[in-house]
Amino acid sequence: MRRSLLSLVLLIGLSTPVAAAPAKRLVGTMKMSAWDARKDVYFEKVRVWRQGCDLVYRLMYTRSKSHPIKLRLLLTLNAGPGSVATDWIASSTPGRQTAEGKVSTTGCWSKKARRLKKVNTEVVGVAPRRVAAGGREFLGRVTFNRWGSSGDVYYRHIRIWRQGCALHYQFLYKRWNASRRRLKLNVVFDAGTLKTDWTRSEKKGWREIVGSTETPGCWAKQAHALKTSGFESERY
Repeated sequence: MRRSLLSLVLLIGLSTPVAAAPAKRLVGTMKMSAWDARKDVYFEKVRVWRQGCDLVYRLMYTRSKSHPIKLRLLLTLNAGPGSVATDWIASSTPGRQTAEGKVSTTGCWSKKARRLKKVNTEVVGVAPRRVAAGGREFLGRVTFNRWGSSGDVYYRHIRIWRQGCALHYQFLYKRWNASRRRLKLNVVFDAGTLKTDWTRSEKKGWREIVGSTETPGCWAKQAHALKTSGFESERY
């Protein structure tokens, strides 16, 4: 009798259905076909499903560079808040990649979602700067490729490096005559402004101005981006 009761209990336990996972229903596929602002991440396509109280997503993208970055999606659907952010996705290798994940929705509003309306993206991370011989760190280049208002100086480019509290610069230009003229540079960074001394120019052909300037308060260490760059020239 006891064996029969035990067998009956086991049969009842085995016949109890296992709770199935919520069904996953597609709410949208969006082809993005766009680069981020730094031409590093090419966003290809996003697919989003709803599954119970979660949004499940899959992102296909391509990296052109290899330094570590983080990226995420801001999903807007026809339900819920204006947009919902995914977790940050870490990436440190070039090539085509796929990222998958899910986002829980407060109050389970994902059950009301029927359509993916918009996808925005965010990318954070800074590429390592090139370090030249002697520890100089390259900050950037501004290319002009035009004649100045005087008509006798062709401005090619300015290149800037940082080393400690000093900024090093190289200014390439061309003179079509040998009349006496002097030039100076004015380069604005996110942390300060570099103003060079006047440099005399009295020879035809391609010329360059090379020099360095110590920055007051060592603001060069906080400089990361060139904002604007200009030059002055005058007869003397």
